Amino acid sequence: MRIAVCDDIRAQAEELARLVAKYYTDDADILIYTSSKALMNAIGNKSKQFDLFFLDILMPEYNGMTVAEHIRRNNDEVPIIFVTSTPDYAIQGYRVDATAYITKPISAKDLKHELDKLEKRRAKTADERIVINADGAVVSIPFSEIRSIEKHDRKTVITRIGKTPVYTNQPISEIVPQFKQYSQFAIFSQSNYVNLTNALEFYKKERCIEMCDGSSIEVARDRMKALLDRFFIKYNGDV
Repeated sequence: MRIAVCDDIRAQAEELARLVAKYYTDDADILIYTSSKALMNAIGNKSKQFDLFFLDILMPEYNGMTVAEHIRRNNDEVPIIFVTSTPDYAIQGYRVDATAYITKPISAKDLKHELDKLEKRRAKTADERIVINADGAVVSIPFSEIRSIEKHDRKTVITRIGKTPVYTNQPISEIVPQFKQYSQFAIFSQSNYVNLTNALEFYKKERCIEMCDGSSIEVARDRMKALLDRFFIKYNGDV
């Protein structure tokens, strides 16, 4: 788990990082930024390299809201927790879908309360999956692992992030009802689907999507506009 902590006061950033590390024990790689500009540069267009952001609001160069807006242009799902000495920005926080606000000085109790809520939501999301028959076995695949769901000769293949593909004799039409209601899945060619949650960038000229594992998916010409619309609406951009 990769976590960014951004606060222009180093002592406060380090104390928050210490409390977060204590909560997640050894499961967190925490990066401290005392400059919002440095964090913006580190993020670039790849905010999915982080699993959680802690942002101070009142900072020089760029305030926390500006950083959060930049994050949301590329990633509408990563949790953002604001740490602030003032509640004045709470209404603006709805624009960037802030996960929580924690008032300074931060206490371990308040932090634990917000992180407990966050992890409960994550656990619920982790339960979302498709279930298929493959090689005589029933295989359960979490949405978070899915890169794409595609036709392959007479089979359906589910490609996965960081794992081997899963092949099934089930037609894709039988699998679609398990994920059709979720907006993160979009058609990129014929009846083949990409999981936009695992997408990093869309290249219009090349008609391809860069995925978070470094692979790319080619998009059919007749699907390009619809997929662009879905992609940019999802990540609050402009077509």
